[in-house]
Amino acid sequence: MGFAATATTIPTTTQISTWIDQISAEIDTELAAQGVSTPVATPANAVLTLALYATCGVAALVEGAQYTQARPNESTRGAAWQKKYDAFLESIRTRSSVLINALLGQTQYSFPDAELADGFLL
Repeated sequence: MGFAATATTIPTTTQISTWIDQISAEIDTELAAQGVSTPVATPANAVLTLALYATCGVAALVEGAQYTQARPNESTRGAAWQKKYDAFLESIRTRSSVLINALLGQTQYSFPDAELADGFLL
C-alpha cells in the first residue's frame, strides 16, 4: 500500500514538494511563536518527531488531492492524518506537549486534564 508520485500523478511530485515546504514552514512558525528557535536541528529525537508530524500534514493533503471526487468525512485516511496534524499544532499552541516544553528547556511538565490525542500524550 502506498503512493508513488510522478510528474503526472495527482498530486504531482512538484505539488508534494511544495506541500512539504509549506507544512514545515507552518510548524516552524508555530514553534517560533512559542519562543523556539527554528529551524530545529537538535536534539535528534525532536527533529524526528517534527518530521513525523510534518508527514501527517502532507499525507492529509496527498490523500485529499487523490480523492477529490469522494465526499470527505472523518473516516477517511486523509481525515485521520489531518486530525493528528491538527492535534499536534494545537499542542504547540497550548504548550501541552512534551516536545514543545523540551525545546523550551523545561524539565518539569504540567499538563491540564486534557484529552490525549489517539491515546498518546503529544
